[in-house]
Amino acid sequence: MQRAIFFMAAALLLTVSSPAFAEQARDAWIETATVAGSGEGISQRSFDVSGNAIVAGASSENDNTGAVYVFTRTPKGWVESARLTASDATTGAGFGRSVAISGDTIVAGSWGSAYVFSHNGYGWVESAIVSDPDAFGFGSSVDISGDTIVANSFSGPMYVFEHTSGDWVESARLETPSGGVFDSESISGDTIVAGAFYEDYYTGAAYVFTRTPDGWAQPARLTASDGFEFQAFGYEVDVSAGAMVVGAPTDYVGAGKAYVFTHTPSGWIETAILESDCDDCLLAFSVGISDGTVVSTAEVFSGVGSAYVFSRSPSGRWVETDRIKAFDADTYFGNRVVISDNTILAGDWNDDVEGHLHVFTRAGR
Repeated sequence: MQRAIFFMAAALLLTVSSPAFAEQARDAWIETATVAGSGEGISQRSFDVSGNAIVAGASSENDNTGAVYVFTRTPKGWVESARLTASDATTGAGFGRSVAISGDTIVAGSWGSAYVFSHNGYGWVESAIVSDPDAFGFGSSVDISGDTIVANSFSGPMYVFEHTSGDWVESARLETPSGGVFDSESISGDTIVAGAFYEDYYTGAAYVFTRTPDGWAQPARLTASDGFEFQAFGYEVDVSAGAMVVGAPTDYVGAGKAYVFTHTPSGWIETAILESDCDDCLLAFSVGISDGTVVSTAEVFSGVGSAYVFSRSPSGRWVETDRIKAFDADTYFGNRVVISDNTILAGDWNDDVEGHLHVFTRAGR
């Protein structure tokens, strides 16, 4: 609800940013597939990729009972390999409203719970259901890295579960100092980053939590070096291997920015501000980072969106190296993006109707 109210006002702030092409040859990304579940359609912002597996939620299926689809990369392309449902499926539960995958583990959120599926060598089986009785809207978004799950809610805390002695156990509740609500989250190894774009009159902030022998510590609260009210810094976040990107999709003098932070011995420092000549759009509406590459959507209010790819050059400078769109570019492409290694997934504004995801692969990989 906070996001919907905010962007009704934010639409009035958009102008044109300057281009960032320079220094490096284009890093070409090619659309290699569209994937669609065999049911009623994939949700527009519920999907993830890890290695040779894509997971996508379809929370509206069967009167909002929901389902989750798994696609596997084969020599002949991406094929649907599994359709997952909750063991206690009920009408209106919205199973698959959020999903994440890490290796052989999938987590899928519903209204009030998150379901864990493990691959046993033959197929995907439900191995656990996690929840917290004090959380309202538990499972609104989820992420996973190895043996750690992060689940968000509408009630304030972010919940951390760790796989210990064969069970998934709640190990922490992470909060802002003011007890506010986190709007986005990402985990990589021993680092969790969570966005709170509403703070300080929607200037926004990102909180970093680090796993220590004594639990999860909050060593940093990050803000934009050029932050201002209604910028929405922290609307989306992503962290990967000592680097993170934070989206700030509105700007009085441009059309949104993505901020890159790098972990150093002194802590997390802002190392780049990514912009582009995005007209009538919200750059950084969704962001992702993986192995020296950032992808950032340019959401539009009318017409066709796109995704901007930025790569770190040999000199350490981040430069725009590609812009990607879907073949069927009459859709509102770019509502959400996910990147992992050499694969980018992008959703459409109307994926709840069209029911497909666009898969892009780095050329030559």
